[in-house]
Amino acid sequence: MYGFAKDDLTPYADSVKTDGTAKIEEAKKLLAGVPADVKSQQISLVVPQQAETQQLGVGIKDAADKIGLKFKLNVVPATGYSNYLYDPATRGDTDLLYTQF
Repeated sequence: MYGFAKDDLTPYADSVKTDGTAKIEEAKKLLAGVPADVKSQQISLVVPQQAETQQLGVGIKDAADKIGLKFKLNVVPATGYSNYLYDPATRGDTDLLYTQF
């Protein structure tokens, strides 16, 4: 599953296994110690306009909203998405990009 990094990533993945349920209250507790000026900053995610990537983006935004983060999801046409990966001007102030590689 991890390709060339299997030996490095498998022990880490094993150490963070969960039962699959959201830990909203635990996440809120983690954020309680973060300064207000940091928490008030918007986090942005760009995903390509495909069903599975949009679902991922919506899930991340939902979780961020539930724990009180200021989060913006941008869904862009799949045909132009690679510009976000390679062009700093297109990427702008985007914080997170979806990628499979």
